[in-house]
Amino acid sequence: MPTQVTLPKITTTTLLVLAVSVLVVLDILFLSLVKSQSGSVVLLKNQLRTLKKDEEIVKSGNDLNRRFQDEIVQISSVFPNEETITDFVQTLEALAKSNSDEYSFKFISITPLKEQDVQAIPISVSLKTDLPRLINLLDNLETLPFMTHVSTITSKTPRNIVGPQETIISLKVYVQNPFSQK
Repeated sequence: MPTQVTLPKITTTTLLVLAVSVLVVLDILFLSLVKSQSGSVVLLKNQLRTLKKDEEIVKSGNDLNRRFQDEIVQISSVFPNEETITDFVQTLEALAKSNSDEYSFKFISITPLKEQDVQAIPISVSLKTDLPRLINLLDNLETLPFMTHVSTITSKTPRNIVGPQETIISLKVYVQNPFSQK
């Protein structure tokens, strides 16, 4: 004899309760998904605002750079870099040669020394010269297209003040920061 299995009768109310339960669960899942996504949207909006501000700053910086490019180049040329320091040395050598009987240079440091927020290379120039040529050299040094600072001038006069004397000029040439072009 075959056994018959009878299934419980599903009523409309049971189906309705089951459907509502499924909808409530789906609604809860949907709300949690929406909440997590809304947090992501807020974060993305904040990042977009930050990027727009950064873009405005970069644009403003580029505008300033374009507007003052000539001045920037002119100011930069006053401070030699690793490549243009040779121009300064050649100019200083020409001045020393034309205003002395003998001269020599000594770089106190070949790497720039930091002074507050600038960099300088200290140099010592030894000369055998007389007072008028020394004054001429200092006048010419002052008009060089480079930023320099004479720290000390020491002179030894063997006979009198108008004759040849041994003079040591300690100076600094201010250089670009960074000095290296690499």
